Amino acid sequence: MPRQPGAVRPSALWVIGRSGARRCLATGEASPHSLVFGAEDQVIFTGGSPTRADLTGLFCVPVDGGPVRRLAGSLDRGVVAGSATVLGDGPGVVFCARDGGCVRAYRTSPRAEDGVHAVAGSADESVSSVSVSRRGDRLAYVASTQDGGQRVVVQDLRSGRRSELASALPPAEVRQAERLEFTARDGLGLEGWLIRDPARGRGPLLVDVHGGSFSGAWSPIVQPSRLYQQELADSGWAVLLLNARGSDGYGSDFARAALGAWGEADAPDFHDAIDALIGQKAIDPARLAVTGYSYGGFMSNWLTATSDRFSAAVAGGSICDFVSLFGTSDMGWAMSEYDIGVHPHLDPLDALGRSPIAFGRAVRTPTLLLHGDADLRCPISQAEEWLAVLLGAGCEAELVRYPGASHSFLTQGPPSMAADYGNRLVRWVTSHVPGGAGMCSHASP
Repeated sequence: MPRQPGAVRPSALWVIGRSGARRCLATGEASPHSLVFGAEDQVIFTGGSPTRADLTGLFCVPVDGGPVRRLAGSLDRGVVAGSATVLGDGPGVVFCARDGGCVRAYRTSPRAEDGVHAVAGSADESVSSVSVSRRGDRLAYVASTQDGGQRVVVQDLRSGRRSELASALPPAEVRQAERLEFTARDGLGLEGWLIRDPARGRGPLLVDVHGGSFSGAWSPIVQPSRLYQQELADSGWAVLLLNARGSDGYGSDFARAALGAWGEADAPDFHDAIDALIGQKAIDPARLAVTGYSYGGFMSNWLTATSDRFSAAVAGGSICDFVSLFGTSDMGWAMSEYDIGVHPHLDPLDALGRSPIAFGRAVRTPTLLLHGDADLRCPISQAEEWLAVLLGAGCEAELVRYPGASHSFLTQGPPSMAADYGNRLVRWVTSHVPGGAGMCSHASP
């Protein structure tokens, strides 16, 4: 059966017996992945829709076959893939989902009457590495806090009482993120965080765009792979972490608000947030820089291709050309249809016209490209294309290739690469933004 235009290629869930006999438990309609065996002969898995972008949900299906049922359907939040764990021999399931910027742990059950309840996490504490005791009465997890610390916590699921097993003390000089609310030009409410030293007064701003976009979001939690944010804030900069429309953690309507409209629907949110900070006299409007990784790298390219307000840009693991991405990325066909909403095999001119590369000749913002040369998600050719276009337009641009580095090298690669990435970013923005040179220890080459 031919795949319909606009549909994402589905996956299916199968069970294989000891004899080798196979049975399909869930078809591509649920697009299942990340499964665990639960009590009462149930298979618990995360999944979504193969035909449109939905938040990742939690589902169950009997091992012997039967209807697929959605769990925790009343929770309008995307389930973190691979986070589901069962509560001992009982029917309960604990899973994680992002609520706002931070990840929380929730409890539910295949029994509809049990509902869904938050059990761990808060607006300034993010939960990860969740595990349940064999008897299903205790929950262990890592809690990352806004001050940069981490704690291993064990929680009694009956009483709710918590005990701390171990902790990593927060760094002594952490600039904690200040939560801000913004209103987009169409009235949509946006959440973001500003990292800065208020005593420094009005200074330059770095807009840092998260990856994703649909599955990504910023939080106030200090990220080890983004310590350049702390270094800049300690040197008089402000760093804006905005969860623009399309981010995870705010419900399905918010997450889908930029689908099929990258650049058109989401880019104005960044301009509106910048303008609000300027109106509050929190930043210097003449000293702006932008950076981001993956989708954030795309947005860095798009913002500098459609605006001249930025004095410097650093695009990591970025995208510039939706036509070539379709045929070279390891999930180019899915990303094109599922997230970006282009169909280069059917209408290449439309895909090209919605790509940053279509406007590259207008870019005048000095741009540093940082890219893993073994990146299969956003291939190195995307950075090479953007570099060629910028240099051809007479714009200052450089490309740094990280040997053997995948798309996830900032969080899963050698720490030395993440450190080098941050050092180069700091040097670039501080040397190209007016008055930025000398603000940071890494400002000189």
